[in-house]
Amino acid sequence: FRFADDLTSQSNGYLVINASKQPALTGVGSNIRAVRLTNTAGTSVANTGTTKIPFDASISISNGLRVDAANNRVYCDESGLYDLSASIQFASSTYAAGNIITIQAWKNGAVHSVMGAKTIDAAVTAKQGIEGTDQVSLSRGDYIEFYASNSRTAGATALSTTAGECFMNIAKKGRIV
Repeated sequence: FRFADDLTSQSNGYLVINASKQPALTGVGSNIRAVRLTNTAGTSVANTGTTKIPFDASISISNGLRVDAANNRVYCDESGLYDLSASIQFASSTYAAGNIITIQAWKNGAVHSVMGAKTIDAAVTAKQGIEGTDQVSLSRGDYIEFYASNSRTAGATALSTTAGECFMNIAKKGRIV
């Protein structure tokens, strides 16, 4: 190895990085476009159709996304390509073989994608989880919502009330400067 004398050195066979001489990060904070939404409300998800996932808390580090808590939507204030990710956990219920649970992303009131789907292999009484990812192109004024579905023969089931088990993330792709 050859070391740049002012940025790195070697000591006792270890690479030492002189952090005080590393280039400063720029754009951290105000230029980040990201939001994390959580649900601990135990939302009931019907076994017919889809149910919008309300969020009871949001962590937003953004000047490009706007959280509309009243309508459970995230509005885009800056056009671009966004990463979506979500993870939901259904409370313990009885599922039959062949029941299906999904997590979906909706854009402007219509299905954008089924981010994740899980088919139950055998009858079981237990929590069931699903997660998924996708990308979406958003223009200024577009909005994203998240929905869940379950085809449980026995009826509706609730999302888990345990903190950290139901969350959705939206983050703008691209270089932050």
